[in-house]
Amino acid sequence: MGGREKSVGLTKTDSKKYGLLCGRFQPLHLGHIGLIQLALKKCDVLYIGIGSAQDHLIGDEKNPYSYKTRSSMISECFNNEIISGKLVYFPVIDINDPPNWVSHVIKSSGIVTDNLTYFAGSNYDAYLFQEAGIDVCLLDRSNTPYKSGTDLRHMIKQSNPEWQNYTSYKIWDIIRNS
Repeated sequence: MGGREKSVGLTKTDSKKYGLLCGRFQPLHLGHIGLIQLALKKCDVLYIGIGSAQDHLIGDEKNPYSYKTRSSMISECFNNEIISGKLVYFPVIDINDPPNWVSHVIKSSGIVTDNLTYFAGSNYDAYLFQEAGIDVCLLDRSNTPYKSGTDLRHMIKQSNPEWQNYTSYKIWDIIRNS
């Protein structure tokens, strides 16, 4: 469990609104930050699943940043929300099994509540969570500054300073030192 390595044991009768959002955050960019900010406005506590969290992936082209590095990026950008308990992050190990992915994410999160909304950034994620009977809110990405993680990783690898236009200044040093 992340976001201060906080463990949760929520009950089904809890009256808070819980949110869940998943991503690889390779790296965390302004599009992700915008989606997280939208989700935070719609729930009392937001759980963020950081995918591809297994260490053996570190350094490959799609996954240059470790779980620890990506959780540091989130902590830098959302420190106040983490301290207040409004945001909690946790690792999600890849299972490469779409039909069982939702239950794997829920189990990884420790969330046990009926009052959960999954905040989806894509139609595919929305579909998977809806099929599992979880309320879904498909976030509108049209007003968030967006550059794909693939494009950003390429820019960073090529030492193209334009990558800074699509990431928060709070994490520039983390990216440079990774």
